Amino acid sequence: MSDQGARPNKGRGRGRGNETRGRGAPSGRGRGTQQRQTQAPPGRGQRPATSSGLEEDFPRLGASTPTRPAWGKPAPVSEPQKVVEQTVAEQIPPMPEPIKESVLISKDEEEEEEEKPSQIIKQEFPKKPAMRGSEGRPIKLRTNHYRLDLKNSFTVYQYDVEMKRKSAKSDQDKLISNKTLMRKMFQVLQTKLPNEYKNKIVYNFSKNLFSLIKLPFETSATYELNVENSVFLITLKTINQVTVEKNFYQPLEIQILDLILTHNLNYSCINVNRSFFKEGNDRFELGFGLELWKGAYSSVRPSELGLTWNVDSANAAFLLCQDLIELAKYHYNCDINSLRNAILSDKKEGIIGYSFVEDYKNREIKTKTGGFRKKIKGFGPDPVSYKFEWNKPDGTKKTVTVADYLKQHYNINLRYANLPCIDLGRANYLPMELCSTELKNKKKLDDKETQAMIRKTAVPAADRMKYIDQWTKNSNINQDPVLKEYKIDVNLRMVEVDGRVLEPPDVQYKAQKMPSKTIGEKGQWDHRNSKFYQSIKIEKWIVLNFAFRVKNEALNSFINALINIGDKHGIWFEDPLDVINETRRMDDNQTKTIVTKIMDKYKGIQLIVVIFGGTTNAYKIVKTQGDLISGIATQGVEDRNVNRISDQTISNILLKINCKVGGTNFVLSRENRHFGKYIQQLYDGPLMIFGADVTHPAPGEASDSIAAVVGSLDKECCYYAARLYAQKSKKGQSYEMIHNLDEMFFDLLNTYAKQNQNRYPKKIVFYRDGVSEGQFSLVLRHEINKMREACMKINPAYKPGITFVVVQKRHHTRFFPVNPKDEIGKSRNVPPGTVVDKDIVTKDMFDFFLCSHMGIQGTSRPCRYFLLHDDNQFTMNQLQILSHYLCHVYARCPRSVSYPASAYYSHLAAFRGRDYIRRALNVPNVGIASQKIEIHPNIKNRMFFV
Repeated sequence: MSDQGARPNKGRGRGRGNETRGRGAPSGRGRGTQQRQTQAPPGRGQRPATSSGLEEDFPRLGASTPTRPAWGKPAPVSEPQKVVEQTVAEQIPPMPEPIKESVLISKDEEEEEEEKPSQIIKQEFPKKPAMRGSEGRPIKLRTNHYRLDLKNSFTVYQYDVEMKRKSAKSDQDKLISNKTLMRKMFQVLQTKLPNEYKNKIVYNFSKNLFSLIKLPFETSATYELNVENSVFLITLKTINQVTVEKNFYQPLEIQILDLILTHNLNYSCINVNRSFFKEGNDRFELGFGLELWKGAYSSVRPSELGLTWNVDSANAAFLLCQDLIELAKYHYNCDINSLRNAILSDKKEGIIGYSFVEDYKNREIKTKTGGFRKKIKGFGPDPVSYKFEWNKPDGTKKTVTVADYLKQHYNINLRYANLPCIDLGRANYLPMELCSTELKNKKKLDDKETQAMIRKTAVPAADRMKYIDQWTKNSNINQDPVLKEYKIDVNLRMVEVDGRVLEPPDVQYKAQKMPSKTIGEKGQWDHRNSKFYQSIKIEKWIVLNFAFRVKNEALNSFINALINIGDKHGIWFEDPLDVINETRRMDDNQTKTIVTKIMDKYKGIQLIVVIFGGTTNAYKIVKTQGDLISGIATQGVEDRNVNRISDQTISNILLKINCKVGGTNFVLSRENRHFGKYIQQLYDGPLMIFGADVTHPAPGEASDSIAAVVGSLDKECCYYAARLYAQKSKKGQSYEMIHNLDEMFFDLLNTYAKQNQNRYPKKIVFYRDGVSEGQFSLVLRHEINKMREACMKINPAYKPGITFVVVQKRHHTRFFPVNPKDEIGKSRNVPPGTVVDKDIVTKDMFDFFLCSHMGIQGTSRPCRYFLLHDDNQFTMNQLQILSHYLCHVYARCPRSVSYPASAYYSHLAAFRGRDYIRRALNVPNVGIASQKIEIHPNIKNRMFFV
C-alpha cells in the first residue's frame, strides 16, 4: 500500500536546541524524500457511489471479538464465547399522571405499559434548601420572563374533539389531523354557537377544547360544518371540569393557560412547536430555496414569582412557496430557455430530473386546476406529446393531449408547453406551470444550510433582548379579547433577578497551575508550552491519508508539527511506522477492505491518525473497525486542517489523542480555596462522577436509540470510560430511560475498583442529560432502582451515597446583564459562572440555572440543574461549585464548557454509537429490545469517544 523512503534523521538527543524536529526513517526501510502515492483514477475528487449492504459484513453487536479482526469471516477462537443476543425485557412503565384530568398528552404516550412496582426507592424529590447559594460576587440580571397576573381563579369545561369528513366511515383512519384544516373548522364552529361563547373557548387544534362557560349540551353533540367546499362533522364530548387556582398550578392548568395566551396567535401567525411566525415579517434569504423567518417562542412557566410568560426569539427555515418553474430554474441555475435540457439531462436510476425529484420529493405540490395537494414522483412527457383518453362530461370519450384537455376543459393556454410534465403518480401528468409548492417549515437542515442559519441568527445578547422586548410589546397581548375574558394581565417589563458570579477553579497541569485569576471571567486559559498532567509516550503509530487534496509536503509538515507541539505538551512521539496514502476514488467496500488490511497489519499499535477528505462513510468505517474490532485508537483530521496548519489546531488534536491513548490533560487543583471548602471531602469519599444520555434517531429514520453512560476511573474524576447500548421500544417510539443501566453501572463500578486497589466509590454523583420535567418521576424511579440493583449485585451491604442531577439545555430562559460593565466578549453575554437560584426557579424543587461558559457567538444558554435524589446531603453552594468546576475539566479544550464534562462525554459517546455500522434492532411488539455495543477490550476503558 505504500513505500517509505529514507529521510534525514535530525536526532532526538538533548542537544538539538532550537532545531526543528524531523522524522527519522526506521532502519531498513530505505525511504526517500518522496512517498509513493497510489495512483488516483480520473475523477477521484468526485463523490464515489455509495455501496449497498455495507453493514452486512460487520460483526453483530455483543459478539465476542475474534482473535484476528475482520469484517467478513473471523478467524476461529480457541474458546467460543457467548454472543449477546437481542433481548426483549420488561414492559414500558407508564408516564406519571400528575392529575387525573390531564388528557393533553398524545395517545401513544397514554398507551405506555405499566412498570413493575418499585421495591427499592420511594419516589420523592429533595426539597428546596432554605439557604440559597451565597458564593460569588453579585450581579443584576434581566431575564426573558414577564409576570402574569390572574385576577381570579376560574373553572373551565373540558371537551374531547373528534373531526372527520361526513362521507367517511367511522374508523379511526378517516379522522382529520391536519392542523390548518382544524383551525378553519374551529372558526366555522364558533359561528354555530351563540354569541355569549365568543372569546371564551380555546382549542389546542387536536383533541382538547376548553370553555369558560358550559357548551349547550349535556354529554355530547355533533355539528355539521362546511369548510373548503367539503362537509365535515365535529363531535364534542364532555370530559371534566378543571379549576385553575390563582396561586397553585398543576401541569394541566399550565397547559390551559398556555392555550389562553396563544389562542389568537394561532390565527395571526404560523405555529411551529410553540413558536410563532408572521408572514411577511422578518424574513431573510438563506439560499438553497429557503427563507429564514424570525418569530418568538412562547410558554407559561410556574416559578417562585408565580406565573411568568417566557418569551424568546425563534428562528425557522421555510421552504419557499413559489411556482414550480421558478423553483426548477433556481435548482438548475438556468433560465427558462435552458430548463428543458437541464431536466432531461439530469437522469439517474431511470428517473428524469433525478436531483430535483430527490430534493423536492417530500414537498407537497399544489395544483392550480383543483387545489389538490400531491407529492412529486418525477417528470414525464411534455403536455403536447402525451395523450390520454378523456371521459367528457357528456359521457363521450376522446383521445386528447394534456394541452388540448386544459384548453377545452379549463380554458387554459399553456405558455411553456415544451417543458416536461410533473408526474403526480398513477400516470397523472400536469404541466409545471400549473403547479406550485406549499409553504413548509424545513425541520432538518444540512451542514451548509445550518451554517447559513447560524450566520443569520447568532446575534449579541443585547440585540436578542431588544428583539424579545419589542416583539412582546408589538403583540398587544393585553388587548387580546380572550385574555380579557379570562381576566389575565401581562406585565410588559422583563423580570429582573439577583444572580451571582462564581469564581473559576484552579486548573492543574503536570508542573504548572492555571490559577483562577488567570482563567478569569472569560472561562479560558492559554496552555501553550504546558505539559499535560499525565502524558503518554506514543511509540507505535501510523498515518493514513484518504484526502487527495493533501499532498506529501503538507502531510510531512503536519506530522512534524504533531511531533514538535506534542513535545511541548509532554507527549513523546516516536516516528510513525508508516505513512499510507490511499487517495484514489473508492466506494465503501473498497474503503472497508483497505482499513481492515491496515489494522490487521499493524495490530497492537497505539494510534492511527486518519486524514479524511470526503470519502463516503470513511469515518464510520474507521471508527467501527478501530473501536469494535481491532481495538486501535483512531484520530480523525479533516484535510483542511492538514493543508492549513496552526499551532492551536494541532494542540487541540493532541488534547484528544492524549486522552485516547490513556493520558489525562489537566485536573482540578486541590489548592483552590473553594475546592478545599466544598469539594475535598467529596473527593476523599472516594467519589465517582457519572454522566448519562440517550440519543434518538431523527423522525423517519429506522435506526436505534443509543444509551451511553460514562464513569470516572481516577481519583481526580477526570478520566472516563463509557458503556453503550442500543435500545428500541415498541412501535419504534423513543424510550428515554436507560434500559440496561444496571449492567452498565455494575460494569463501570467494577472497572473503577480494579483501577483503585479494589476500592469502590462511597459517593456517586450522576449527571443525567436529556430528561424533560414531565419525565422526572419515571426516569428517577427506573434509574435509581437500576443503580441500587447494581450495587446490591456487588455486595448486599454496598450502599454508596447517590446524588442524581438532571442537566437541561433545551429550555428558553436567557440572562442579560443590567449593567453593561458586566457584559463579556463581543456578544456581550453574562460572565461564566453566572448562577441564579431564586425567583424564576421552581417553588419547591432543588433547582438552579448556571452559565459556566463564555458565549462566543450569539447569546449564552445557561444550563438548568435539577437535584432529583440526594444521599450525600448537598448544599446549594456545594452542588453549584462542584458543577461549575466540572465544566472546566472537559478534555477537548482549555476552556470551560456549558455543562459538566461527564454529561458532555455521555453525549459524545452516544453519538459515537450512532456512527457504528451495524444492523438496527427489530421493533418489539411489547417492551424494550436492547443490545450491548461491545467496545474492544483494548480501548473500552479509555476515552475513545472524545
